[in-house]
Amino acid sequence: MDIASKLGIYKKKSQPIAENTSKKPIIFPDETIADKLSINGGTVWRFENRLSLFDVYSPVNISPIRELDAFLEINGFTNDLSLSDLLFFDLETTSLSIASGNYPFVCGIGYTDGDDFITEQLFMESYSDEKAILTYLLDFFNRSKAVVTFNGNSFDLPLIKNRYMLNRVYGFPVNISSIDLIVSSRRIFKSLYESCSLQTLEKNILGFERVGDVPGWMIPEIYYTYQKDGDSSRLPGVIEHNMYDIFSMYILLQILSSIFSDIKKGNFRNFATSSLFTIARCLFVNNTELFLQLAEYLGTDLFGDETVFEKFSIVLKRNKEWYKAVDYWNKSGSFFSLIELAKYYEHKEKKYIQALNVSNKANEILSKKETNKDENPDKVKKRRDLLQIRINRLKKKISASNNGTNPSL
Repeated sequence: MDIASKLGIYKKKSQPIAENTSKKPIIFPDETIADKLSINGGTVWRFENRLSLFDVYSPVNISPIRELDAFLEINGFTNDLSLSDLLFFDLETTSLSIASGNYPFVCGIGYTDGDDFITEQLFMESYSDEKAILTYLLDFFNRSKAVVTFNGNSFDLPLIKNRYMLNRVYGFPVNISSIDLIVSSRRIFKSLYESCSLQTLEKNILGFERVGDVPGWMIPEIYYTYQKDGDSSRLPGVIEHNMYDIFSMYILLQILSSIFSDIKKGNFRNFATSSLFTIARCLFVNNTELFLQLAEYLGTDLFGDETVFEKFSIVLKRNKEWYKAVDYWNKSGSFFSLIELAKYYEHKEKKYIQALNVSNKANEILSKKETNKDENPDKVKKRRDLLQIRINRLKKKISASNNGTNPSL
């Protein structure tokens, strides 16, 4: 069953929406809950959808969020979290700015309720109703330990904090922890897909593609048209767009948690080699032990990604595992590996002739690169100049050694 079909499960029959005297009513499918709340002197249009957690995505154990945080560089947490501690949050706004003139006219939230996942879309019929929506959301923010967003650290959270301040609605937890999924998604998937937009990840990672979705760039214009002409015909599409964003964030968080869980357990066989390269780059920065485990698993496949192989060499040298490093460099035979071997033979083993031999092999590789139009000529020249300095120095050392003297460098 695809996601679109699943969204029809466990939805409740709607309640009638009173027609606004100046604007056309917003018509939604019968299975969506829609109600009108009076809060703080304003009106909140609330749209709710309920779906079984297991129909969306079987919940995994996301309690080790702190370790996921360290791995993916998400904002830090003081406590382990469960799904019930999280508030999924996404805004539809009148512009792409976080300045005071930008209004969040749809505030979407998602949260668990027992075995169900609930999304609520709060719609601002008039600009004067913003304070009512902010008041309604306040309790959700305060009872949650962390907010889950997609690009929320740069947009949604700064904007909503600004709106609370401008409307003088007090009590927003300004220091609430944040899980911005775009950060982790870029670290894991950036090199695999053309972009890391939420809809690209839906297609390639979550396994579904939206049909007839309202493009994000059209959303501000749809709301302006509604305010000006009372045309509400396209607003259900905006509400649905926001609802899908919330559901996708829920699934994406679970998948990222599963990825980390598999990595931590050493279940690398669950990933394609190309994915393991991107994971290795993250681990190099955050978890050297797991990085080495992954490198050992990849074996000679490491040669398929020069950057990861170079990082692996750095760790081996740092750990003084010279025997293993030399073995990998000899098997690789790349320009980088030959230079590393030349350094090793010259400075560690004092075997100048061997160092010169591998330097000459590196020189041959550079000669081939010079005829390759895809190579940067300036970069090749710089490497050539540095290599020639090494070769000249080694020749002097060999000559001095033959003369029985100890050359100074």
